[in-house]
Amino acid sequence: MSDLKDRLKGAKDLVLDAVDATATLVEDTQDKVAERTVAVVGAVEPLRAPAEAVDAVRRLGARLTFGAIRGVNAGVRAALDVGAALAPDGEAGAPARANTAAEAIIGAVNGVVGDHLRGSGNALDLGMTLRVGDRYFDPGDAAEALADVETARLVVFIHGLAVTETAWTLNAEAAWGEPGVTYASKLEAELGYTPIFVRYNSGLHISENGRELARHLEALVEAAPTPVEQLVLVGHSMGGLLARSATHYAGPDAAWLRALTHVFTLGTPHLGSPLEKAGRVVTRALGAIETPATQVIAAVARLRSAAIQDLGDGLLVDEDWQREAPEAWLAKPRTEVAFVDGVTYVFIGATVTADPKNPAGQAVGDLLVRLPSSTHEAVDSEHRTFVLDRHILGGADHVSLQNRPEVYQLIRDRLARK
Repeated sequence: MSDLKDRLKGAKDLVLDAVDATATLVEDTQDKVAERTVAVVGAVEPLRAPAEAVDAVRRLGARLTFGAIRGVNAGVRAALDVGAALAPDGEAGAPARANTAAEAIIGAVNGVVGDHLRGSGNALDLGMTLRVGDRYFDPGDAAEALADVETARLVVFIHGLAVTETAWTLNAEAAWGEPGVTYASKLEAELGYTPIFVRYNSGLHISENGRELARHLEALVEAAPTPVEQLVLVGHSMGGLLARSATHYAGPDAAWLRALTHVFTLGTPHLGSPLEKAGRVVTRALGAIETPATQVIAAVARLRSAAIQDLGDGLLVDEDWQREAPEAWLAKPRTEVAFVDGVTYVFIGATVTADPKNPAGQAVGDLLVRLPSSTHEAVDSEHRTFVLDRHILGGADHVSLQNRPEVYQLIRDRLARK
C-alpha cells in the first residue's frame, strides 16, 4: 500500500475511532449522571421503584441508540476499507512528504493522540525516523543513508510537541531574509556540521521516545562512514527532554554517548510546564461538577496524550509515569536524570518582555514555558564534571526559539570554542 493510501486509511480510522469513542463517552456519562439522580430520588422510599423503572427504560433506549451508532460506524469502516483496497496506488516514486500543510496536521495529531495512534496501529503514527538531506532512515538502513556523509561532526535536531522537523524552518524568512534557512543549514555552511533531523510521534511518553532516540543515535554513530568525533544535540521544547531522557537510556558502552559533546535545549520545561498543571486543575474541577456537559468535557480532557501529561512535571523515565501516586496528582514525583560527564549543556530560556527581569516576563516566560523551568536553575553543583550554561533571551516567544539569530549565535559561539 502506498504511503498516501496508508495516511488516508489512518485518517479514516482516526475519525471513525473518534465516533466510537464519543458514543461510548456520552453513553457512560449519561449512565453515571442517571445513577446519581436515581440514588438521590430513590432515597425517598415511595419513589425508588418508579425511578428505577424509568431508568431501566432509559438504559434500554440508550443501548439501542448507541449500539446503532456503533453498528453504522462499523459498516462505514468496512465499506471504506473495501474502497481503499480497490483504489489505485499513486505514482511510483512520488514524494511521500511533499505536502507541508498535511505534515503539520499529522504532527499535531500525533502530539494530541499519538499514544492512541500507537495503541490502535493507526497509519498516522509517525514512529521515529532520522533524516539526512532529503532521506529518512531507520537504524537498519542507516549505513546506506549515511554513505555520502564525510564529516566527523554531527548535529541532531529534535523537534517539540505536536510538530515535525519542518518546524525548524518556521519564521525563516523573517529571521534571515530568505525561506529555508535554519540553524542546521547555517551550522553546516559555517562550521561544517552534518545536520540530522529527528521525526517522531510526540504523543508517546517522553521516556519511550527517549529510549528509542538512544537506539537511533547508537545506530547513527555506528553506521557513519567517518568516525564521529563530535555529536551535538539540539532540542526545542519537549525535544530537549527527549535528549536528556536518551542519555539516561543509553547503555554504559554507547558509542554515541562517548561522542556527545554538547546538549542545547531551547525553551525546554525541565522542571515542568504550568499549562499542563493548570489543565489538571481544570479537568479535576470539571469532573467534580455532576452535569452531563461538564462530565463530557472533563472526560475528553483526560484523553490528552501521555506526552502532554508528562510535560507537566518534566518526566524523563518510565518509573515516574508508571508510579501509582494518586495523592500527587498536581505535582508528580520526578526523577532527576544525571548529567553526562564531560558534556556541555546550554539551556536557553526566554521571556516575551524585552527585559528578562520584568515581573511580567518572569511570570509568563516565553508564553508556554516559564523561568526557571527553561533554564533549570535547580541544578547547580560545585563538584559537577559537566558544564552548564544558562541564557535568558528577552523579547522572544516559545515558537520563535526554533529559528532566531540570537539563539543561533549562542549555539555557534559555544560550538566554536575549543
